[in-house]
Amino acid sequence: MRESWRFKRICLALGLSGISVKEKLQKARRFQYLSPNDVSIYQAGRLLELVDHFHGQHILSGRVAQQVRAVRGDLWAMLATLPLTDKAGLAALSKEISENRKSRKLVVKQTSGSSGTPVTLYKSKAGIARELAATWRSYEWAEIFVGDRGARVWGRKASKVQRLKQAPVDFLLNRFRINAFGLNEDVLVAHLHRLEKKRPAYIYGYTTIVAELARKAAELKLGPIPGLKAVVTTAEPLSSGQRQIIEQGFGVRCHDEYGCTEVGSIAHECEQGSLHLMADNLIVETLDREGKPVFGEEGELVITDLANRVTPVIRYRVGDYGIISKSPCKCGRGLPVLSSVYGRVEDLVIGPDGFQHAPALIAYIVDEIHEKWSCVKQYQVVQESPEIFSLNMVPVDSSKIKPEEVTSHFQSLLRERVHPEVVGKIDLVANIDREPSGKYRLVKRAF
Repeated sequence: MRESWRFKRICLALGLSGISVKEKLQKARRFQYLSPNDVSIYQAGRLLELVDHFHGQHILSGRVAQQVRAVRGDLWAMLATLPLTDKAGLAALSKEISENRKSRKLVVKQTSGSSGTPVTLYKSKAGIARELAATWRSYEWAEIFVGDRGARVWGRKASKVQRLKQAPVDFLLNRFRINAFGLNEDVLVAHLHRLEKKRPAYIYGYTTIVAELARKAAELKLGPIPGLKAVVTTAEPLSSGQRQIIEQGFGVRCHDEYGCTEVGSIAHECEQGSLHLMADNLIVETLDREGKPVFGEEGELVITDLANRVTPVIRYRVGDYGIISKSPCKCGRGLPVLSSVYGRVEDLVIGPDGFQHAPALIAYIVDEIHEKWSCVKQYQVVQESPEIFSLNMVPVDSSKIKPEEVTSHFQSLLRERVHPEVVGKIDLVANIDREPSGKYRLVKRAF
């Protein structure tokens, strides 16, 4: 397998920081070709190790651990003995770990998630290395190799300190950023010219914004970007129409990715068009309304992270729905196939000036509100018109916040980052309604 000098430099730099990926990548490459039965046997063994590791801690009582051991070897029976957890449960566990942790060598992950419930969780550097290995292996399916130049179409952090922290990481990984916020036709053109100039081997980013760039590229008849090999979309569902726009606009294949901050990569698209689950790091279940496993039909996605030995992410309800195929992929890999995934459907934010913004811009604003007051238990932002944004918030403790202060700060951030004439409102609510499909939408445009 190709190992460029950039690959070696990246592995060395990560190794010096305690994240050793190279050996794990070699194992991940071999693992993908195990038979489905061998994958299941491997997962059952890793699950038992996970239960033994967390025995007596957090959500795993001695009684539950005994029940798991009693059916060892039967993966689905083992899982059925374990309790389900959700955002609120994971947030409580993470708070307990934060208060009791002794090691400073942990990686901290912050997420809002599709339900709008903020979660801070912790991972070991070994766990992060396993995540990276699975992701790097999966990019190879798109002929993307570690060290290839990449264009990251992503949200731009507002804090200068945060942007300075990003710069050395981007330099090391040989990637540059395309801001997904503040878009209009002129900005899209400027971004496309930058892509032509920098000639990335791949483009990675928010589905909606990548599709907008591709639409503009096709409209201008720019032709293929020299050296571009693939596009990887993430963070938002990829429709067949968006895929067509992206592939026509950029002239290369589009590969979809599904994941979340809590567990990292969940599924990647192979050259045959199948979304393969990262079964070496995760167990993914689809459950019906009664909580029973289903295959070949839609169910709620529940994920167990086999790589995280710090925060127990066990039978975690991510808030999305999907279908796990009964049939193997023609590519020959034994990794299970996620034939469909639904959820986290969000809208582009459109300001009074017509500028478009990825929904993550709003998520970043609410994250800052939570960081300031620790007040957001769950939320949804509804853009009622180009000028009016309503934050429906389930507070952590309504008696400890001053709504007028939070409203003022919310509006100030919106005016700074969307448009100076927008109005921000906050409504304290008891719960956030789901869509008719049963999913949450973090950001919803109502016009």
